Parts: sequence; C-alpha cells; structure tokens
Amino acid sequence: MFEKIFQYELNNLAFAYISVTSLAEKMAETEQADFWHAYTRMEQLSQPRYQKASEKYGLKVNSFLVKLKVWGTDLALMLFPKKCSLL
Repeated sequence: MFEKIFQYELNNLAFAYISVTSLAEKMAETEQADFWHAYTRMEQLSQPRYQKASEKYGLKVNSFLVKLKVWGTDLALMLFPKKCSLL
C-alpha cells in the first residue's frame, strides 16, 4: 500500500516540477513572476529528498504518465489562456 501511494506522489512531484518550471518561464515578465519562481525553487528543494526515498524502495517516476499530464496542462494553457492566467 505504501509503495502505491508513494509512486503516486513521485509522479505528482515530477509533474509539478516540470509544470511549475515551465509556468515560471512563461510568467517571468508578469506580476506573478516572484510566486512562480518561489514555487519552482520549492519543487527543486524537494527533488533530492524524494530521489533518495524512491531509490530506497526501488521506485521510479512513470515518465509516460507524467509527460501525458504535462501535455494536458500545456494544452489547457494554450486553449484557455485567460482562464489559466488566474492561476
């Protein structure tokens, strides 16, 4: 049970890291730039801790699932830029 939940969290962490980093770049010239930069930094700080734990349990990020979620987020930002700008 723990491994299943931790696997979900690993995937979620990878998704957040990729998405937030991308958003920080896109929002660099906006009023929200500081927020997205700080959020990116927080995700960067989490990476080594989760990496060590994932190695301990022999778990890896499901790259396909993460890439699919990132693609969906990017698509939503492209199709609904005004709604997504409220983030």
